[in-house]
Amino acid sequence: MRVEHLETLVGISLIFLFVWVERKRPIVANDKKVHLRLDILGFVAIFLFGRLSRATLTELGADLTNFFDQFFTIVHTNYALLPSVLRVVLAIIVVDFCLYWIHRFMHHPALWRVHIWHHSVENLYWFSGFRASLIHTFFFLTPQVLMVYLLGLTHVEAIAAFSFGVFIQFWQHANYDISLGAAERWIMTPRYHRIHHSSEAYIDMNYGTVFVVWDRLFGTYVDPAKADTTVPVGLANETITDVKSKRTLRMVLGV
Repeated sequence: MRVEHLETLVGISLIFLFVWVERKRPIVANDKKVHLRLDILGFVAIFLFGRLSRATLTELGADLTNFFDQFFTIVHTNYALLPSVLRVVLAIIVVDFCLYWIHRFMHHPALWRVHIWHHSVENLYWFSGFRASLIHTFFFLTPQVLMVYLLGLTHVEAIAAFSFGVFIQFWQHANYDISLGAAERWIMTPRYHRIHHSSEAYIDMNYGTVFVVWDRLFGTYVDPAKADTTVPVGLANETITDVKSKRTLRMVLGV
């Protein structure tokens, strides 16, 4: 089975799962129909952008492998000595570290236009998190795709890693009230990421995708239990009307 086919199967399964859990215990009451057309646009865009980005990055990864043949061979040979589960876990940790900094850089004024479409979400739930511009998508997929070549992950390991990425995409933006107890010191939860989507004080905090540890290490952590949860989700200086205007195409493309 091809990677994208399994990811599709995983994605469909996760849709049913998150629709169910959000109904059982939502963080806030959301009217998903209000901005459904924009959310659908975001999903279609990220699907197309993802295909385009992966094709480009796959060619780049193959070229790098050929160009740095000796270096890659040494890395692959040594990495292959590790158990398969550990290989995938280490790949996820390295990718997550890269994504923390990519995400943080996209909040810099010079790159904010690349990321603003993602923060236009006003009703945060599993489906709304797909709003990502073309450049945003390319940036985020870069470490995920190239790490497969760098570490020499097998086909099965790559499928496992990408499927986990699909889950995180849903989990991160889910309107699901859950506590992981002591694990929340290390693992990202929907409440943790919701803080990042706030329209005011916390928008430059809680950048982590999987692990909270990067935010703790680099001074961008906000404890969801101590944050002001009355701060609305979305953009402080941009309304949904702005997003629906002629600027929508530029925001989707990230230009």
